[in-house]
Amino acid sequence: MESGKDSNKAVEHVFTLSYDGDSTKDHTMSADILGQSLISMASLITQADKLLNGEEAQPKVDVKANKEGSFEVEFVAWLSSGGIDVLKTIGISSMSATAFGASLLATLKRLSNRKVAHIVINHDDPSKSYIELEDNERVACTTEIAKLVQSHVVRTEVDNIFRKPILKDLTAVVKIGSDMEEDKVQIITHDDAVLLKAPPKKSLQEETISTEIKNVFFVQVNLEGRNGWKIKIQESKEFSVKMDDTNFIDRINLKKDFPVKGELFEVELETAILRADNKESTSYRITEVRRHRTTDRDKKIL
Repeated sequence: MESGKDSNKAVEHVFTLSYDGDSTKDHTMSADILGQSLISMASLITQADKLLNGEEAQPKVDVKANKEGSFEVEFVAWLSSGGIDVLKTIGISSMSATAFGASLLATLKRLSNRKVAHIVINHDDPSKSYIELEDNERVACTTEIAKLVQSHVVRTEVDNIFRKPILKDLTAVVKIGSDMEEDKVQIITHDDAVLLKAPPKKSLQEETISTEIKNVFFVQVNLEGRNGWKIKIQESKEFSVKMDDTNFIDRINLKKDFPVKGELFEVELETAILRADNKESTSYRITEVRRHRTTDRDKKIL
Protein backbone atom coordinates (compact mmCIF):
# COMPACT_ATOMS: atom_id res chain seq x y z
CA MET A 1 0.00 0.00 0.00
CA GLU A 2 1.32 3.44 -0.89
CA SER A 3 1.51 6.14 1.77
CA GLY A 4 1.69 9.91 1.89
CA LYS A 5 0.13 12.38 -0.50
CA ASP A 6 0.14 9.97 -3.46
CA SER A 7 -1.89 7.32 -1.56
CA ASN A 8 -5.12 8.99 -2.67
CA LYS A 9 -4.05 9.53 -6.27
CA ALA A 10 -6.49 8.05 -8.79
CA VAL A 11 -5.03 5.25 -10.90
CA GLU A 12 -6.48 4.00 -14.18
CA HIS A 13 -7.62 0.37 -14.39
CA VAL A 14 -8.87 -1.02 -17.70
CA PHE A 15 -10.84 -4.26 -17.91
CA THR A 16 -13.24 -5.94 -20.30
CA LEU A 17 -16.65 -7.51 -19.81
CA SER A 18 -17.68 -9.92 -22.57
CA TYR A 19 -20.97 -11.71 -23.30
CA ASP A 20 -20.53 -14.57 -25.74
CA GLY A 21 -23.22 -17.01 -26.90
CA ASP A 22 -25.88 -17.75 -29.51
CA SER A 23 -27.82 -14.64 -28.48
CA THR A 24 -24.84 -12.34 -29.19
CA LYS A 25 -23.24 -14.00 -32.23
CA ASP A 26 -24.56 -11.25 -34.51
CA HIS A 27 -22.90 -8.64 -32.23
CA THR A 28 -26.22 -7.37 -30.86
CA MET A 29 -27.64 -7.40 -27.37
CA SER A 30 -30.78 -6.12 -25.65
CA ALA A 31 -30.36 -2.43 -24.85
CA ASP A 32 -32.31 -2.86 -21.60
CA ILE A 33 -30.12 -5.72 -20.39
CA LEU A 34 -26.86 -4.07 -21.43
CA GLY A 35 -27.90 -0.74 -19.94
CA GLN A 36 -28.65 -2.33 -16.58
CA SER A 37 -25.37 -4.25 -16.72
CA LEU A 38 -23.36 -1.05 -17.29
CA ILE A 39 -25.12 0.77 -14.46
CA SER A 40 -24.65 -2.21 -12.17
CA MET A 41 -20.93 -2.48 -12.91
CA ALA A 42 -20.42 1.15 -11.92
CA SER A 43 -22.53 0.63 -8.81
CA LEU A 44 -20.75 -2.62 -7.87
CA ILE A 45 -17.32 -0.96 -7.97
CA THR A 46 -18.54 2.14 -6.15
CA GLN A 47 -20.29 0.21 -3.37
CA ALA A 48 -17.42 -2.24 -2.94
CA ASP A 49 -14.86 0.58 -2.82
CA LYS A 50 -16.80 2.41 -0.12
CA LEU A 51 -17.40 -0.78 1.88
CA LEU A 52 -13.72 -1.73 1.79
CA ASN A 53 -11.97 1.66 1.80
CA GLY A 54 -14.45 3.99 3.52
CA GLU A 55 -17.04 6.60 2.55
CA GLU A 56 -14.32 9.02 1.45
CA ALA A 57 -13.53 6.78 -1.55
CA GLN A 58 -14.56 8.49 -4.81
CA PRO A 59 -14.24 5.95 -7.66
CA LYS A 60 -15.06 6.88 -11.25
CA VAL A 61 -16.09 4.34 -13.90
CA ASP A 62 -16.20 5.06 -17.66
CA VAL A 63 -17.10 2.89 -20.65
CA LYS A 64 -15.26 2.58 -23.97
CA ALA A 65 -16.81 1.54 -27.28
CA ASN A 66 -17.34 -2.21 -27.60
CA LYS A 67 -15.09 -4.30 -29.84
CA GLU A 68 -15.86 -6.61 -32.75
CA GLY A 69 -16.49 -10.30 -32.12
CA SER A 70 -18.23 -11.27 -28.91
CA PHE A 71 -20.25 -8.48 -27.38
CA GLU A 72 -17.55 -6.77 -25.37
CA VAL A 73 -17.57 -3.61 -23.29
CA GLU A 74 -14.36 -2.00 -22.08
CA PHE A 75 -14.44 -0.17 -18.75
CA VAL A 76 -12.04 2.38 -17.33
CA ALA A 77 -12.15 2.61 -13.53
CA TRP A 78 -10.31 5.39 -11.71
CA LEU A 79 -9.56 4.20 -8.17
CA SER A 80 -7.34 5.44 -5.37
CA SER A 81 -3.87 3.90 -5.39
CA GLY A 82 -4.08 3.44 -1.63
CA GLY A 83 -6.30 1.03 0.30
CA ILE A 84 -7.72 -2.36 -0.57
CA ASP A 85 -7.59 -3.54 -4.20
CA VAL A 86 -11.30 -3.49 -5.03
CA LEU A 87 -11.08 -5.05 -8.50
CA LYS A 88 -8.95 -7.94 -7.28
CA THR A 89 -11.31 -8.54 -4.34
CA ILE A 90 -14.32 -8.68 -6.67
CA GLY A 91 -12.48 -10.91 -9.17
CA ILE A 92 -12.07 -8.45 -12.04
CA SER A 93 -8.37 -7.53 -12.16
CA SER A 94 -5.79 -9.51 -14.10
CA MET A 95 -4.37 -12.45 -12.15
CA SER A 96 -3.70 -16.12 -12.61
CA ALA A 97 -6.72 -18.38 -12.82
CA THR A 98 -5.85 -20.06 -9.49
CA ALA A 99 -5.90 -16.72 -7.68
CA PHE A 100 -9.61 -16.25 -8.44
CA GLY A 101 -10.32 -18.54 -5.50
CA ALA A 102 -9.72 -15.51 -3.26
CA SER A 103 -12.30 -13.33 -5.03
CA LEU A 104 -15.94 -12.46 -4.37
CA LEU A 105 -17.10 -14.17 -7.58
CA ALA A 106 -15.34 -17.41 -6.74
CA THR A 107 -16.65 -17.35 -3.17
CA LEU A 108 -20.24 -16.89 -4.36
CA LYS A 109 -19.85 -19.92 -6.62
CA ARG A 110 -18.73 -21.95 -3.60
CA LEU A 111 -21.74 -20.78 -1.56
CA SER A 112 -24.03 -22.23 -4.27
CA ASN A 113 -27.05 -20.14 -3.25
CA ARG A 114 -27.03 -21.64 0.24
CA LYS A 115 -28.22 -19.32 2.98
CA VAL A 116 -25.60 -17.57 5.10
CA ALA A 117 -26.16 -18.18 8.82
CA HIS A 118 -23.56 -15.68 9.97
CA ILE A 119 -20.08 -14.36 9.30
CA VAL A 120 -17.19 -14.82 11.73
CA ILE A 121 -14.33 -12.34 11.59
CA ASN A 122 -10.96 -13.28 13.04
CA HIS A 123 -9.78 -10.00 14.60
CA ASP A 124 -6.30 -11.42 15.25
CA ASP A 125 -5.93 -12.34 11.56
CA PRO A 126 -8.66 -10.84 9.30
CA SER A 127 -7.40 -12.98 6.40
CA LYS A 128 -8.76 -16.04 8.24
CA SER A 129 -12.42 -15.10 8.53
CA TYR A 130 -15.14 -17.45 7.35
CA ILE A 131 -18.78 -17.61 6.27
CA GLU A 132 -20.91 -20.14 8.12
CA LEU A 133 -23.86 -21.56 6.19
CA GLU A 134 -27.13 -22.93 7.52
CA ASP A 135 -25.93 -26.49 6.88
CA ASN A 136 -22.97 -25.70 9.22
CA GLU A 137 -20.36 -25.73 6.45
CA ARG A 138 -17.73 -23.04 6.83
CA VAL A 139 -16.32 -21.26 3.77
CA ALA A 140 -12.98 -19.58 4.48
CA CYS A 141 -12.50 -16.08 3.06
CA THR A 142 -10.94 -12.73 3.82
CA THR A 143 -12.78 -10.14 5.89
CA GLU A 144 -13.09 -7.96 2.78
CA ILE A 145 -14.91 -10.68 0.84
CA ALA A 146 -17.13 -11.40 3.85
CA LYS A 147 -18.25 -7.75 3.86
CA LEU A 148 -19.15 -7.90 0.17
CA VAL A 149 -21.00 -11.21 0.52
CA GLN A 150 -23.14 -9.70 3.28
CA SER A 151 -24.03 -6.58 1.23
CA HIS A 152 -27.40 -6.80 -0.55
CA VAL A 153 -26.44 -3.92 -2.87
CA VAL A 154 -23.26 -5.70 -3.98
CA ARG A 155 -25.07 -9.04 -4.45
CA THR A 156 -27.81 -7.38 -6.53
CA GLU A 157 -25.30 -5.73 -8.87
CA VAL A 158 -23.39 -9.01 -9.31
CA ASP A 159 -26.70 -10.63 -10.28
CA ASN A 160 -27.44 -7.83 -12.79
CA ILE A 161 -24.01 -8.15 -14.42
CA PHE A 162 -23.29 -11.86 -14.47
CA ARG A 163 -26.57 -13.78 -14.20
CA LYS A 164 -29.50 -11.89 -15.72
CA PRO A 165 -27.85 -11.04 -19.10
CA ILE A 166 -27.31 -14.75 -19.93
CA LEU A 167 -30.31 -16.19 -18.12
CA LYS A 168 -32.16 -17.18 -21.32
CA ASP A 169 -29.12 -18.37 -23.31
CA LEU A 170 -27.85 -21.77 -22.16
CA THR A 171 -24.81 -21.47 -24.45
CA ALA A 172 -23.70 -18.10 -23.09
CA VAL A 173 -20.59 -17.34 -21.05
CA VAL A 174 -19.45 -14.11 -19.42
CA LYS A 175 -15.77 -13.22 -19.41
CA ILE A 176 -14.19 -10.48 -17.38
CA GLY A 177 -10.62 -9.40 -16.71
CA SER A 178 -8.01 -6.74 -17.32
CA ASP A 179 -6.16 -9.19 -19.56
CA MET A 180 -8.45 -11.30 -21.76
CA GLU A 181 -5.93 -14.13 -22.18
CA GLU A 182 -7.62 -17.42 -21.25
CA ASP A 183 -5.42 -18.04 -18.17
CA LYS A 184 -6.09 -14.54 -16.81
CA VAL A 185 -9.80 -14.13 -17.27
CA GLN A 186 -12.76 -14.97 -15.06
CA ILE A 187 -15.15 -17.17 -17.07
CA ILE A 188 -18.73 -17.58 -15.89
CA THR A 189 -20.87 -20.19 -17.60
CA HIS A 190 -24.65 -20.39 -17.52
CA ASP A 191 -24.41 -22.98 -14.71
CA ASP A 192 -22.08 -20.70 -12.76
CA ALA A 193 -24.37 -17.71 -13.23
CA VAL A 194 -27.28 -19.51 -11.56
CA LEU A 195 -25.18 -19.55 -8.37
CA LEU A 196 -24.81 -15.75 -8.40
CA LYS A 197 -28.48 -14.95 -7.86
CA ALA A 198 -28.97 -12.27 -5.21
CA PRO A 199 -30.72 -13.62 -2.10
CA PRO A 200 -33.61 -11.80 -0.40
CA LYS A 201 -32.43 -8.73 1.46
CA LYS A 202 -33.71 -10.01 4.78
CA SER A 203 -31.53 -13.11 4.56
CA LEU A 204 -28.40 -10.93 4.53
CA GLN A 205 -29.29 -9.06 7.70
CA GLU A 206 -27.39 -9.85 10.87
CA GLU A 207 -29.24 -9.37 14.16
CA THR A 208 -27.78 -9.40 17.65
CA ILE A 209 -30.19 -9.58 20.61
CA SER A 210 -29.31 -9.05 24.27
CA THR A 211 -31.47 -8.79 27.40
CA GLU A 212 -30.63 -6.86 30.57
CA ILE A 213 -32.38 -5.88 33.81
CA LYS A 214 -32.53 -2.05 33.89
CA ASN A 215 -34.03 0.67 36.03
CA VAL A 216 -35.87 3.02 33.68
CA PHE A 217 -38.05 6.11 33.83
CA PHE A 218 -41.19 6.09 31.69
CA VAL A 219 -41.26 9.50 29.98
CA GLN A 220 -44.13 8.63 27.61
CA VAL A 221 -46.81 6.00 28.09
CA ASN A 222 -49.62 4.54 26.00
CA LEU A 223 -52.00 2.32 27.96
CA GLU A 224 -53.80 1.44 24.72
CA GLY A 225 -51.08 -0.73 23.21
CA ARG A 226 -47.44 -1.73 22.60
CA ASN A 227 -46.31 1.36 20.66
CA GLY A 228 -45.99 4.93 21.86
CA TRP A 229 -43.79 4.23 24.90
CA LYS A 230 -40.55 6.07 25.68
CA ILE A 231 -38.05 5.52 28.46
CA LYS A 232 -34.91 7.08 29.88
CA ILE A 233 -32.06 5.26 31.62
CA GLN A 234 -30.30 7.43 34.18
CA GLU A 235 -28.66 10.31 32.28
CA SER A 236 -29.20 8.86 28.80
CA LYS A 237 -31.41 10.44 26.15
CA GLU A 238 -34.97 9.18 25.99
CA PHE A 239 -35.74 6.58 23.34
CA SER A 240 -38.73 4.62 22.06
CA VAL A 241 -39.51 1.08 23.19
CA LYS A 242 -42.20 -1.47 22.50
CA MET A 243 -44.13 -2.55 25.59
CA ASP A 244 -44.59 -6.31 25.24
CA ASP A 245 -45.64 -6.87 28.85
CA THR A 246 -49.40 -6.79 28.18
CA ASN A 247 -50.08 -8.04 31.70
CA PHE A 248 -48.50 -4.84 33.02
CA ILE A 249 -50.75 -2.72 30.79
CA ASP A 250 -53.83 -4.65 31.96
CA ARG A 251 -52.89 -4.22 35.63
CA ILE A 252 -52.31 -0.49 35.26
CA ASN A 253 -55.63 -0.03 33.45
CA LEU A 254 -57.42 -1.77 36.34
CA LYS A 255 -55.69 0.46 38.88
CA LYS A 256 -56.88 3.90 37.82
CA ASP A 257 -54.52 6.81 38.46
CA PHE A 258 -51.61 4.46 39.24
CA PRO A 259 -48.42 6.51 38.65
CA VAL A 260 -46.42 5.39 35.62
CA LYS A 261 -45.17 8.45 33.73
CA GLY A 262 -42.09 9.89 35.40
CA GLU A 263 -41.78 6.92 37.75
CA LEU A 264 -38.83 4.55 38.09
CA PHE A 265 -39.40 0.88 37.27
CA GLU A 266 -37.20 -2.20 37.09
CA VAL A 267 -37.73 -3.85 33.70
CA GLU A 268 -36.37 -6.60 31.51
CA LEU A 269 -35.12 -4.70 28.44
CA GLU A 270 -34.31 -6.40 25.15
CA THR A 271 -31.94 -4.66 22.74
CA ALA A 272 -31.86 -5.78 19.08
CA ILE A 273 -29.07 -4.53 16.81
CA LEU A 274 -29.70 -5.11 13.09
CA ARG A 275 -26.78 -4.83 10.67
CA ALA A 276 -27.16 -4.75 6.88
CA ASP A 277 -25.04 -3.19 4.12
CA ASN A 278 -22.58 -1.75 6.63
CA LYS A 279 -25.40 0.10 8.41
CA GLU A 280 -26.69 -0.50 11.90
CA SER A 281 -30.06 0.14 13.56
CA THR A 282 -31.12 -0.51 17.14
CA SER A 283 -34.56 -1.23 18.56
CA TYR A 284 -35.74 -1.88 22.11
CA ARG A 285 -38.63 -3.69 23.76
CA ILE A 286 -39.67 -4.32 27.34
CA THR A 287 -40.48 -7.97 27.82
CA GLU A 288 -41.41 -7.65 31.51
CA VAL A 289 -41.99 -4.89 34.06
CA ARG A 290 -40.63 -6.42 37.25
CA ARG A 291 -41.30 -3.84 39.93
CA HIS A 292 -42.06 -0.22 40.73
CA ARG A 293 -39.06 1.40 42.38
CA THR A 294 -40.18 3.36 45.46
CA THR A 295 -38.52 4.36 48.71
CA ASP A 296 -39.16 0.77 49.76
CA ARG A 297 -36.87 -0.88 47.16
CA ASP A 298 -38.42 -4.33 47.71
CA LYS A 299 -41.97 -3.23 47.12
CA LYS A 300 -43.49 -5.09 44.17
CA ILE A 301 -45.43 -3.22 41.53
CA LEU A 302 -48.63 -5.08 42.46
